[in-house]
Amino acid sequence: MPPRMPSELSRADLLRVLAKAPSVPPAPIARLLGWDSHEVSETGAVSAPSPSAAPVGTSAPVRYLARPAPVYWYLVGCEPLTGETAADRQDDPARAGSGSEAVPEPAPPPDPRIPPLLNAGEWQNLWDRLPSSRRPGRAIDLRASLRRLARAEPLRDLPRLSRRGFNRSVTLVLDRPAALRPVWDDMRLAKRTLAALLGGDLQTFLLPAGPEGPWLASPGEVAAVAERPSAALGIDANLDAIPECALVVLIGAFGALDSAEIDPDWQRLLTRLGAAGHPLLLVPMCPLRQTALPAAPLDPAQGRTDRDAADPLRDTLLAALSQTWLPTPARLRHLRRAIPGADLHTELRAYNAPDVLHDAFHLWLDPDRLAVWLHAFAGLPGHAPVRRVIEDWRRGLDAGAQAIERLQSSLLDPGVPEEYRALVEQAREVAAGLDGPSSMARAQLASMLPVLDEIRDPRWLFVQHDADQLRRFVGLGTVADAGLADAEAPTHALVQRGADLQLQPGSDGLLPIGPRAYSLETGRLVDGAPLAGQRTLTIIDRGHRWRLATTTRPRWAERVWSDGRSLFTAHADNAILRWQPAAPGRPVGAWQVERNPWPWAAEIGADGFGLWARLEVSGVSYRLRWISAGRFLMGSPPSEPERRDNETQHEVTLTDGFWLGETAVHQALWRAVMGNNPSRFKGDDLPVEQVSWDDCQRFVAKLASMVTGLEPALPTEAQWEYACRAGTRTAFSFGDALDTELANYDGNFPYHDGPKGEGRMSTLAVQTFRSNPWGLYQMHGNVWEWCADWYGDYPAGPVSDPTGPADGSSRVLRGGSWFLNGRHLRSACRAHYAPGYRRDLSLGLRLAGGVDRQASQAGAGAMNADGRERSDRPVGGQGAGGASAPASRHPEQRPKTGLLRDWLRRLRSGDKG
Repeated sequence: MPPRMPSELSRADLLRVLAKAPSVPPAPIARLLGWDSHEVSETGAVSAPSPSAAPVGTSAPVRYLARPAPVYWYLVGCEPLTGETAADRQDDPARAGSGSEAVPEPAPPPDPRIPPLLNAGEWQNLWDRLPSSRRPGRAIDLRASLRRLARAEPLRDLPRLSRRGFNRSVTLVLDRPAALRPVWDDMRLAKRTLAALLGGDLQTFLLPAGPEGPWLASPGEVAAVAERPSAALGIDANLDAIPECALVVLIGAFGALDSAEIDPDWQRLLTRLGAAGHPLLLVPMCPLRQTALPAAPLDPAQGRTDRDAADPLRDTLLAALSQTWLPTPARLRHLRRAIPGADLHTELRAYNAPDVLHDAFHLWLDPDRLAVWLHAFAGLPGHAPVRRVIEDWRRGLDAGAQAIERLQSSLLDPGVPEEYRALVEQAREVAAGLDGPSSMARAQLASMLPVLDEIRDPRWLFVQHDADQLRRFVGLGTVADAGLADAEAPTHALVQRGADLQLQPGSDGLLPIGPRAYSLETGRLVDGAPLAGQRTLTIIDRGHRWRLATTTRPRWAERVWSDGRSLFTAHADNAILRWQPAAPGRPVGAWQVERNPWPWAAEIGADGFGLWARLEVSGVSYRLRWISAGRFLMGSPPSEPERRDNETQHEVTLTDGFWLGETAVHQALWRAVMGNNPSRFKGDDLPVEQVSWDDCQRFVAKLASMVTGLEPALPTEAQWEYACRAGTRTAFSFGDALDTELANYDGNFPYHDGPKGEGRMSTLAVQTFRSNPWGLYQMHGNVWEWCADWYGDYPAGPVSDPTGPADGSSRVLRGGSWFLNGRHLRSACRAHYAPGYRRDLSLGLRLAGGVDRQASQAGAGAMNADGRERSDRPVGGQGAGGASAPASRHPEQRPKTGLLRDWLRRLRSGDKG
């Protein structure tokens, strides 16, 4: 049996456990289940633990234990590796220019020299920051002379006042360990430009092993006192060679490449230089966390000191190296400059990464880690500049090196067998021309071969023969002769333990894996790759790329649990869904219904937005989404542009969830229920319009008689804005800016000085634009949507489940419309009309369900709250909080079809925002 994962525990679960073990003290059991205990006073108040007593007249706040939400692993994706070629990838450079347009001429290959960090002029600007020196001047220092006379000291020479001047006595100290090889050329340029500025020779020391190692006066020449067994004596003796009061410029990393802390040996050197009276200037090649010394960073872009081994910029650079064969430090710098945000520190950390090997001229990835970085490069999001630099540099290589690079970069995606065989043959020819059986170049060529083990598809078995020959040629032996079935047979399985995954023998678990499976995040799994703390995993195994992720309880679910293999969720009405994991032939996992408790729902499901249900009436479908209970700020803040005075911001709590239409009610559904279509703009997928609030009540009443259990209604105004905002606090659910690519309104009258756009002059299909974060379409624009509430002023304080005033003369409309200006589309904007008014081409509705229909139908009789008979006269306007949309209507003027556009322009002529 697979391990059973615990579901979320409630207080009732705690009471059941305590009842089963009456003899066990309750506090340890409560703590074991994640609960905290507090003392209860005689009055029943819970006291919170506090380090000190609360002041008289105040009550200490109650503190509850915040239990972390349980985490559940599930299998979300499965993609085949075989059969997918580089040409199939949308982001592959080979696809660029594949259309009919002309392909631009390729750029010339870049300069193979390392591009300097600073040019000569920039070095001169840096040297202008050298501290000035103090030299004796001609003016007599009277105070010093008087002090000497007061002490009865003879004045053999008169003291002179010092003056500042350019310091021509400079000593350059270069920190030149092998770890900084990519910047050695920059150090030489620094020495050359500084010497030119000083107009003569520049005393220079090269320190290849830190202050305690040898001090080289020039390459190959050891200073007079280069090495001594006493480290302290070595530093002191070398300091004696520096002229008195000379400025000392130090360039290097000073042992701070990984920690951003200056190494203690360098700290001692800097301290002694300062004590000897030498002014100092540091030119660091990496960020330094704390230093009181003057510093001029060699790379102005650097500055962050909080990097760790998981630096994403460094990892991007390492992934780019997987596409190169024997790159030089110059190529490393070109790649680094193509990565946005990467600086010199990124380059040096990549050069010194554990997965990078190098000699005096080249660097290459560890053969055992090449496959990991090849997969990492395949998963890079975009990075077109990096790919372009790789291709540009590749064009400057000889044909053999180009072939090897293509072979290396295509090992995980080999393409057609004929092309792959040709690449292997070319690589073998290049290997035959290399000198020495143990040369670095052969080792690099061999580093490509471990990835061939991943290609176990039967179509590629003949390639293994070529790989075996190449392996034997470079002295690595042959590929294992294990059969295809044995190589892919699962030997272990991933199972969940707490919030983490673990590997256990056997095939019973969340994902069975073979012996060669590895994760892009952690490495080879059966070798003990660490899985603790991971929350997503991408695993390459058995010819597929498997994607695992974690989730917590969805907002719409009352509980969630796992049986070790499958994940289950349950709604408050006991609707149960099971996660169908991804598998070969099923690239994406999905929720499947185990139990549907709603007789009105022809189908239910869940997606990235949440729970949905499909209503079907006479063959017409309409989808609703479950909106969970919650709390939000209703109305608009005073700082929101173009707000109305009737949008007082206040806190609203909705204690119950409800169903809400994914779209406005379309004409197909209205016709299926009512048997007619009052809309001016015809189309089954267009929103119904020209409907009054009373018409909507008749619609939901008839729909309730046709379906069982939905309890259809109009949403309350609070429910509508809560769903429209979908957790946002901006003017619109998609931000504070509006354009006609986001919603349907008259783009000639934009919101808050935004860009003008299209004035479409008609409604659009109900799913034209992208949905809001909760999966609801066109909550902004297209048609106004009736709400259940009477229109009235907002309350001043927090409220729960508001339904508006008890009576009134007009009903609330929300959302704006296709022919109004942008401000009416704001989430907080309110309009109102008489319930019987329908003479408008923009009045529609959105269906709600599972709400109190009695509240939504309040006042739906034949008379208004003031006792007068209802009429089609519009009310509201810009007076007591009414929105401007209905203010200038003249409903008694019914337009002729040919005059529609002019009529609409005339209707809104008095309201331009």
